[in-house]
Amino acid sequence: MATRRNNRKWLWWGIGILVVAVTIVAVVLIVKNNTKDESTYNERGQSETKESEKKEEKKEEPEKTKEETTSQKEEVKQYDGEDPNTVETLTGVISYAGVSGGKLLIRVNIDQYLSNGSCKLALTRDGVTIYNSTAAIESSVSTSTCNGFDVPVSEIGNGNFKIEVTLESDNKYGKIAGEVAV
Repeated sequence: MATRRNNRKWLWWGIGILVVAVTIVAVVLIVKNNTKDESTYNERGQSETKESEKKEEKKEEPEKTKEETTSQKEEVKQYDGEDPNTVETLTGVISYAGVSGGKLLIRVNIDQYLSNGSCKLALTRDGVTIYNSTAAIESSVSTSTCNGFDVPVSEIGNGNFKIEVTLESDNKYGKIAGEVAV
């Protein structure tokens, strides 16, 4: 009986080693395949990397002057549509509205880059304003955000609420609306 257990023990060790070996071989093949995709072969079967081809293409292109390069950069559009920083009204979206840790968290992203201003929150339920709060506008890289609203659920109770955030900055205004169930 002891020999049977020893045989099973060695069988399990053998299977474990086999699984590890197969995994290593699979990883090596995947890595090798990815490296092979990055290179091409010439007529003699020798490997040439795409980088050397790119260098040859660059040599064939004529050198551009600084004026040509500058004029090309001015023509490139980074996005389609109107620049949100030039419109007269402020726009944005409620990026998060949900309950966490006994608080209703409301987060607002603003489409424009603003260096100052305020966000005024109004929560209404059944046409009656239940809660008001104000937060500062903070600038980000190319947009802005309201500093965030953390409303204690104990102050507003449960139910369906309409969210209205009024934005104000440098004589520009906007409203963002949404809904949340608490």
